Amino acid sequence: MIFIGVCFLTLGVLFGTPRTATISYEVITDGAASSLMQKIIFSAAFFGLAGATLAKPGKLLEIVGFFLSPIKYGLLVTLSLMVSAALAVLGLNSLTAMAVPVLCAIYPAALVVVALGIVRKWTEVPTNLYQLLFYSALAVGIMSLFVKS
Repeated sequence: MIFIGVCFLTLGVLFGTPRTATISYEVITDGAASSLMQKIIFSAAFFGLAGATLAKPGKLLEIVGFFLSPIKYGLLVTLSLMVSAALAVLGLNSLTAMAVPVLCAIYPAALVVVALGIVRKWTEVPTNLYQLLFYSALAVGIMSLFVKS
């Protein structure tokens, strides 16, 4: 469960979502020099608008013309938006520099989980073998961070 949470946070809230604001900001400013305060204001406005849009999916339906089913949001969405806005001010290079080691560490274990999920459709995989393969892949991923290429 913790691994799934780490994957979710890494791919979404901690790196993926902040990139949406960072890339938008860099496209708008066309790479011009800007202050940290400008990035903070833009990120707050960007994720404030995103949060307002998520809070009223019916309005988004009217504006965009797509169907969105109602979803419960609450604290998790608000917290995700706040963390994403805070991380977005770091800039794309900083986000990428932080994301790559984390993704390299968890990627082998994620592949094992997917592969075993597929294999489990045809054969029984003992729990202890599943755990051994998962933790071994996770260890390899983490150790790969310390190997110089």
